Amino acid sequence: MGTGKRGRPTQPTVKRHIRGGLGCEYRIAWMLRINRLYGDDQSLSVGKKFARAFRGGSWDREVDGSQITHWEKLDQIPGYEVIRRYEELLGLPRNSLIAVADVVYHDKRGTPGSPHLKRPPDPYGIRRAGLGDVVDRALSTDAMNGDDWDALTANLDATRTVLPASDPGWPAVVERLAQELLLAEHIHWAQRNEAMVRFVGDPSSTSMVIAVCDALSADSRNQVSSELLGLLEITPHPDAMAHLIRQVSTPVNEVARRGAWWAAAEKTGRGHLRTPDLIALAKHARRLLAGYEGHPDCRSAAANVLYQLHAVTPALFKSLRLNESDASVRNVLTGGRIVAVTDASVTVNRIAEVVLGQMSSGHLSTDPILAELLGDALFDPQVTARLGALSLIRVTPYRKPTANVLAMELGGKDARSNPDLFASMVRALAFLGTPTHRQHLEKIALATDGFAPRFRATVIHSLAHCGESDSADEVWTALIVRHLMNQSNPMEKHIADGLIYALGIQRRFGSLRRLVANPAMPGPVRAAASWWLNLPEHVLRSTSR
Repeated sequence: MGTGKRGRPTQPTVKRHIRGGLGCEYRIAWMLRINRLYGDDQSLSVGKKFARAFRGGSWDREVDGSQITHWEKLDQIPGYEVIRRYEELLGLPRNSLIAVADVVYHDKRGTPGSPHLKRPPDPYGIRRAGLGDVVDRALSTDAMNGDDWDALTANLDATRTVLPASDPGWPAVVERLAQELLLAEHIHWAQRNEAMVRFVGDPSSTSMVIAVCDALSADSRNQVSSELLGLLEITPHPDAMAHLIRQVSTPVNEVARRGAWWAAAEKTGRGHLRTPDLIALAKHARRLLAGYEGHPDCRSAAANVLYQLHAVTPALFKSLRLNESDASVRNVLTGGRIVAVTDASVTVNRIAEVVLGQMSSGHLSTDPILAELLGDALFDPQVTARLGALSLIRVTPYRKPTANVLAMELGGKDARSNPDLFASMVRALAFLGTPTHRQHLEKIALATDGFAPRFRATVIHSLAHCGESDSADEVWTALIVRHLMNQSNPMEKHIADGLIYALGIQRRFGSLRRLVANPAMPGPVRAAASWWLNLPEHVLRSTSR
């Protein structure tokens, strides 16, 4: 960390965290190309035919086949209008590609504020309808949708002509957006995340966002505070780091601890931290790795902090006394991945090859960007990198074939013998999967043998993000009976937390009410369930829009 001499500490050397081998524009261009090549209308996979059909909808100009090539091979960067026309022409849900492009830009560039993907002057016709109407809805109990938040935050200067920066209503707007962000999924989450990133990057609202995140995550019953703490990783404001250090050293619950470590590791790589913060964070990381036996993601994030600080030495390994169960920590400390780098490469190439073999049209024999995304999605220790990569795969025709291969891999010996590989594949399958894939995860969650508690904990938590299945009611009942009464060790507590989280995200409010009303349930279970039941109704109605 320093020179080892007395006096003022030197600035630690930080490995700048660069996402993958290719920049955000390459990944966005790849997203467009894969959707065109493997889309439902195979006639559009031919560049010239796609170009002839391009004029129409929101695009009023002719283009030729070479222009499509320029966009998809990044001779020219595709802008907002181009991506919007791809959505229209390929029959994709509105904003499905736009929202993911926003996530990719802000994640890889690491700078909050106005959107990198520049909007036209009035993409939603808001000025005709009145921006004041959107602001009024945000301040009321009326439902909001992702387009509303996009319009409200795409040009905050314009919005503040309706609601001045000094207006006392702004904290309520930011708090509502933060609450919706906690509960939204996929496109709905991406649009709200982008809106919050714009707020946190605007000088007039940075401190306000940090204060809202601080207040909401200070509630020990909050089951999704990691999302709020994760927002703080993108701003270099010192108050953000001060809040994270508090949650690292004295977290209000295990969810907050995990979110704080994720964000702290991210901020380390982004170069946000001053020397005193880096030194303090490294001390916390060494202390956690030497004595904390809780959530594996906390340990991986702490290891990632030390890896990025070049603080990994033989003496560190000796002092930590890592055993076989700490394989992911050792891998992050030595290679920056949660599995050994060579194993990650073999696994990723195998999955990518099988996915390409399952595509109905053999347009590509290899796809190095798919392999790169799979590497980030499965093995990057940072949740933001995993989420960005998975979001890209999810909005392409690769989604279902990738989920099929992951489900197959989970039944293999490699995954079942490696808890870190297993956890990575389960998280990815839950994000990409269909109700059919959910049934595969349910069988693992309900298995009475063959899977260690750590394996089941990962699966139960991941059920939150996988679509419902016909067997869902009986699955939830069985899991509640089995896991919520027994919290005799940290892993059982972790399983219980994951189950309450999954019940909340899946809106199983009947089950949550029964837990609160049952005096035999442990106090922490009832408190966590009550937190979900006290969420504002208008926030819940908005998050699926």
